[in-house]
Amino acid sequence: MRAYEYYQKNGIRHLNELLEAKRKSIGLLCSFRSRVPLGSSGLYYDINKVKKEFQTLCTILKVDFHIVGINQNSLDWMDEVYKVILGSHMVVVDVSDPKPNVLYELGVTCSLRLYESVMITKHTSSTFDCSEVQQLQILYYDCLHDLSEKIRHHFKAISWPMESELNEAFYQMHNKLNYKAMILLFTICEKHQERIGPDGIGPWHISSIEEEFLNSASELVELGLAKYEYDVSKKKGQLGWALHPTELGKRYIESNYFKRFFYPGTPTP
Repeated sequence: MRAYEYYQKNGIRHLNELLEAKRKSIGLLCSFRSRVPLGSSGLYYDINKVKKEFQTLCTILKVDFHIVGINQNSLDWMDEVYKVILGSHMVVVDVSDPKPNVLYELGVTCSLRLYESVMITKHTSSTFDCSEVQQLQILYYDCLHDLSEKIRHHFKAISWPMESELNEAFYQMHNKLNYKAMILLFTICEKHQERIGPDGIGPWHISSIEEEFLNSASELVELGLAKYEYDVSKKKGQLGWALHPTELGKRYIESNYFKRFFYPGTPTP
């Protein structure tokens, strides 16, 4: 599966998982070679040391660490690459040892993620020339401790999730959702407004026993905008479904894209 196809099928789901994740995460894409000379400096690139440094950093930051497995066949490798790219809050691509797979992964990362959540890193002794992509975020480091400190400061400076990334996802969803799925979200929003109590809190769900309801809801579930559970109808004692918006679904309902469609008279920032 090509990167674009994978994103169309799984991208929004991965974004929702990032929103609902209990822990943040950093993904690393890099060469898996060891003892590779970095120019004439006498220094070496070593994946084992790089990996160990990132593991230590993520432990200190109390975030998850994602990296592609070393011994995988090509199909597993592609799937893992996409998951690291879309399933990490921040993606670090180290180009100190610019093997073809690393440059491919960098291109895919920049095509699927906004630049704010992507960081390119390069050892100062590496002969690889990054001058033509200076518009991207590049961190130069002279030792692994230096790299770790710069990644730590950058990660803490970024608020998650990125609003720009959410807006891009909302734009794509708004042009993709069919009308029935949009109506379900509108109904959830209206019911929620009716149920808000004095404390400003109200439930987010609607229920039904109709098969057509489940068919329309399946698109929302597939995109990661909603989740459903079995529910017993109060009227007939029949088995039905309760549809709940996910965190991503709530954010979309509260976005300008949704409000302008169903509430055109409501001023939005």
